[in-house]
Amino acid sequence: MSITPQDFIRSAEKLLEEDLEINYRNAGSRAYQGAHHACRQLRERLNLGPLINVPEREGCHKKLIRSLQQTPLPLQKGPAWHRAINIRQLGHLLSSVRDLRHGADYGLEQPFTRQKAQQLVLSSQIIVNQVNQLLDHSEHGVAKPQPATL
Repeated sequence: MSITPQDFIRSAEKLLEEDLEINYRNAGSRAYQGAHHACRQLRERLNLGPLINVPEREGCHKKLIRSLQQTPLPLQKGPAWHRAINIRQLGHLLSSVRDLRHGADYGLEQPFTRQKAQQLVLSSQIIVNQVNQLLDHSEHGVAKPQPATL
């Protein structure tokens, strides 16, 4: 891949340097895309299986979110259980980031502030970092990563 999720985050941060609402909106959109692509990579690289219990009418973004939120939990607590919990938490965080991004892209009648854009960029960076940590741990054995929080 020539572009990484982190490249989207860097682009979003650069957009915040100029004090224009359109840049805030674009920053939010770019940051969300970085988080979305990171979560897609997570699903693919960890081979999380088919999207289960996801209505066909939902778009690919909602399907990804729901599939993360519905990651099956192993029966016994342990490293794999903790990983599944973290993936579920990522799904919930990605959902809230998507909702904010929706306001940036479609809520043109409402102001989109620098603060909202910064929150979106920060939350997206947390998602990308958490995905990288989960992927790194999966390559070196299943470990208990820190939960995704703001």
